[in-house]
Amino acid sequence: MKFTFVTLFPKLISGYFEHSILGIAKQNKVIDIAFDNPRNYATNKHKKVDDYMVGGGAGLAMTVQPLYDCLAMHKDKYIILSNPKCKAF
Repeated sequence: MKFTFVTLFPKLISGYFEHSILGIAKQNKVIDIAFDNPRNYATNKHKKVDDYMVGGGAGLAMTVQPLYDCLAMHKDKYIILSNPKCKAF
């Protein structure tokens, strides 16, 4: 089984697949884990992927272009999207 995680922070997530039962599955080639960073698809000079939210407010919002281009590379696969407001599994 192959899983590709689209994330701005691949090093933050990769540890979960090195030192757990998932790490054993990875070593035994039961699962294959890959990461794809939307920053690699940014077209601006500084590879910027975030911008201020319309109407103000705290924090930043992710721009559409890098995320869209990244997901377009994976359009032939199943895609599961999550966000901080999702219900826990």
